[in-house]
Amino acid sequence: MTKFLSAALMAVAFGGVCQAGGGSVEPKTGTPARVAASVRENQIEVSDNQIWYGYYKGNEPIAGMGVGFPDMEQMVNNAMFIDGKDPMYHGKTIKGLRFRIQGAGDIDDISGWLSQELNVPADENLLVSVKVPTESVVDTVWTEVALPEGIAIPEEGLYAGYSLHTNSKLRTSQFPGFVTSDRIAPDGALYNFETAFMSGWQSYGDRMGKLCYQVLLEGDFYDNGVAVADFGKHYVVLGSEINVSVAATNMGRLGVSDIDYVIVTDGERGEERHLELKERFDLFGGSFTLEIPMPADAETRLASKEIVITKVNGVANESEESVAKGSLVTLLSEVERVCVAETYTGTWCGWCPRALVGNARLKEVFGDRFVSVEAHVGMSEYLDPMEIPAYSQIKDDRVGYPTSYFNRELHGDPYTGLSREEAFLAPEAVEMILQSVAEGTIDVTAVWGNEDKTRISVSSATKLMYDTDDVHYGIAYVVKGDGLSGEGEEWEQTNFFSYFAEDAEYAPDTELGKDFDFYLHSPEQIKDMVYNDVAVAAFGLETGLPNSVASPAVAGVASSFDYTISIANNSLVADKDRLYVVAMLLDTESGRIVNAAECKVTESVSVDGIGIDNTRVETGRFDLTGKRVTPSYKGVVIVTYSDGTLGKVMAR
Repeated sequence: MTKFLSAALMAVAFGGVCQAGGGSVEPKTGTPARVAASVRENQIEVSDNQIWYGYYKGNEPIAGMGVGFPDMEQMVNNAMFIDGKDPMYHGKTIKGLRFRIQGAGDIDDISGWLSQELNVPADENLLVSVKVPTESVVDTVWTEVALPEGIAIPEEGLYAGYSLHTNSKLRTSQFPGFVTSDRIAPDGALYNFETAFMSGWQSYGDRMGKLCYQVLLEGDFYDNGVAVADFGKHYVVLGSEINVSVAATNMGRLGVSDIDYVIVTDGERGEERHLELKERFDLFGGSFTLEIPMPADAETRLASKEIVITKVNGVANESEESVAKGSLVTLLSEVERVCVAETYTGTWCGWCPRALVGNARLKEVFGDRFVSVEAHVGMSEYLDPMEIPAYSQIKDDRVGYPTSYFNRELHGDPYTGLSREEAFLAPEAVEMILQSVAEGTIDVTAVWGNEDKTRISVSSATKLMYDTDDVHYGIAYVVKGDGLSGEGEEWEQTNFFSYFAEDAEYAPDTELGKDFDFYLHSPEQIKDMVYNDVAVAAFGLETGLPNSVASPAVAGVASSFDYTISIANNSLVADKDRLYVVAMLLDTESGRIVNAAECKVTESVSVDGIGIDNTRVETGRFDLTGKRVTPSYKGVVIVTYSDGTLGKVMAR
């Protein structure tokens, strides 16, 4: 099998190059070329009409990825695809190649090449191939290869790559290292091993990153050009302004110091504005971010927006990709947001005590603005007795365990958050959710619906903060239980922290030592565990319950929804006095949790600390002019109740 091994190689040195000799020759396409002349160690001089370019632009973080078979002699080939239809490559000629190898080790028979087919290293399929002396390849340093003649890029594209031979049996390089960065671009990293056990090209660009490989392009380039990408949906409160982050790419040889732009709202073009970059950006093909100020509209609504980059450095923007599209929602008022951590965990998972520790601390830090949902799931042959179908069907197999999904916007560890450090940094992820704008609120009450306590009557009220006929929202409910326990190995919590009791990093006077004290001094399999915040049932979990949010919506006007939950046959409900209902307002377009609320299942509801029994009934309905209406009336109504209270709701 293919094996991937990550290495902490973060060097960013440049230099130490090699170059092929050869005079000026007309560029060609499609004609196979034999192995080129020898390479000499010189820095390739780049002329005004030449630029180094590839998937890897030069400013992304780099790591070495070991790919291959241990203890085995092998030929290894790496490549990237160059699309001839891409405006950056179209009509250009390739004059050189460069690549970086991390952990060069015991390698030889190195060559850089171009080919229109991926059945390399057969020489007859190569457009050009340049032998590279082994001594010219320096760990973490660019190996530059000048081509003996230019190769014009055909419209159907071609492959640029390099090949080498490694004898891993010498054990100084069990896994030849290949530099990658940023986990995107499936065509940006292709590999092939030629061994007795494996042959054939595969992609690791969509999982591992982009090959650190560039080609020297020659042709006509923009002087001043900025390309921008779409920026999605943003939210702003009436009468205020936000900065919209727009991903931009420098497409000009002269870099970027300032831009001019126009905001187009629902097709109506605004006035041209000027923006100075905080720092000049010069890396050709490199990505940076434009922070574009965008004011709220005069009405609470959703509006389409376009940001058109009209000028770069005071002259007309030469890039054809000058328009970024998105939308802006102007909200009636700011609302307080609640963060939900749906934490994937399991009794079989030895690292999952991090979830128990992390979520307990987050509840202490944020109080009722943080809701913990422990979603227990099994893994292959490892069963978890608290697994429920709703969460097992939507689990993301690409993430590890434990993993918290914060409002379905951020994946992170329940203890370390978005960091890889061994420290309690999860509050940073929660703060990111709490500080972001929510376009609606949700409140929930839950009472027992019968004397046997087998039915729960749930009532929710949602408010959207803008007017819309397109209500793409829904309510999901999760029933949580505290005090779950059971007999048998499946209920035992696996605990890898038992191996770290003597580790200095977990000393009693450290934060880790204090947080994990119970687990450090418990066995690998902990019996008699009691689990809290466990999801025991869920409804509408993925896309929300049908018709749970009224349409159309009026800014600031509540929409009510009643739902009955049966737990009659739920074997996970251990203590009916320790059940909770979590209501989540979902954006069904993006999948994010807009807002949430949690309540305990009780005998009666409570408002402002005053108990109200279940005999509270509706006494009348009135329209906004004060005229009494019938129960069949549709629209915004004022409802009066027998206890003297009233409320404004959207009647459907």
